[in-house]
Amino acid sequence: MIWGLFFNLFSSQGSLERASICAIVAGGLISVWTWQFRKKSRKTQDYLNGINPVRFSIQTDGISMTEKAGNSSFTPWREFSSFREGKNIFLLNRSGSGGYQIIPKSGQSAIDIDSLRSQLVAQIPG
Repeated sequence: MIWGLFFNLFSSQGSLERASICAIVAGGLISVWTWQFRKKSRKTQDYLNGINPVRFSIQTDGISMTEKAGNSSFTPWREFSSFREGKNIFLLNRSGSGGYQIIPKSGQSAIDIDSLRSQLVAQIPG
């Protein structure tokens, strides 16, 4: 379709009507592909959230994490050496063990993300 669009626009044998039809069909195909891709991404995210939704609770002395199975753990702030902020997550690096803790931003409001960011800056050195 894209080849037909350019051929009909720039060729001496082409026509503007056929170029318009090619453009409409190509745009429709791209729209359908984009819709299917987004639908699959949402379905995958819903599946991952369903098999192991994790709940985080940010407290003044650390982070509590509760998994779907009911397992819970608490990590005090002193066990983290640094943190990094990405587009969709906060990554907290653990001291000594080389491990890390991921805190997703999805599902949080901008105010909650700002509050978490200020808490991390205040509690984690470096």
